[in-house]
Amino acid sequence: MKLYSKNDLEQLEKPFVEENFNNTIGHEILEGSIPVLVSAPHSVPQLREGKYKQPEYRTGVLAQILHNQLDCYTIYKTKNNNDDANYDPVSSYKNDAIKLINNHGIKFLIDLHIMSQNREFHVDIGTARGRNINNDYKNIEKLIQIFHSNNIYQVEIDRIFTGAYPHTVSSTIWKNCHIPAIQLEINWVLLDFDKGTRSFHFVLKSLMEYIEYLIQIDGGI
Repeated sequence: MKLYSKNDLEQLEKPFVEENFNNTIGHEILEGSIPVLVSAPHSVPQLREGKYKQPEYRTGVLAQILHNQLDCYTIYKTKNNNDDANYDPVSSYKNDAIKLINNHGIKFLIDLHIMSQNREFHVDIGTARGRNINNDYKNIEKLIQIFHSNNIYQVEIDRIFTGAYPHTVSSTIWKNCHIPAIQLEINWVLLDFDKGTRSFHFVLKSLMEYIEYLIQIDGGI
């Protein structure tokens, strides 16, 4: 796994902060060669029911790095179009994600989010209480094992952020594409590379190992 300095990560984050991308639709798709889609619908600010929502820039950074290192499919927001792709009933972001999945035989979705550092746990794996993974917890148990092996121990399933709302990315993809889809909430304290990059790399390594596991398990994903 390539290691990134604080400066490297800041340079990757800068286009998200500035909303400086060479597209006009408000999101970017990076095609890959393995059937996993990593999504970051909050990688720039959002507007939900007229209220500004805090951006989750570093989900975009994670998504880009995972694409660069593993060649997974990736979609992330590049511009605030006064929308919220993880909440609005109608969303070009979700429509394009559905097309991407159906056109390329993608078999698993990981939708990345960041939760407050004030939460008392580090990761919440949202499965819509099992619905969005067809009540098959085998791969979720493996994800928890991988997090533990990378020194991330406080991992919950559907503790708060279940992803069950009908218009979340994960629920929309499960309903329309019939593939397992998880909403992964990561505590800000793990991604705050102003305090050092060690925990950021623990998260990155965990996600890389999980994606590699998904494409290697018996029968594929």
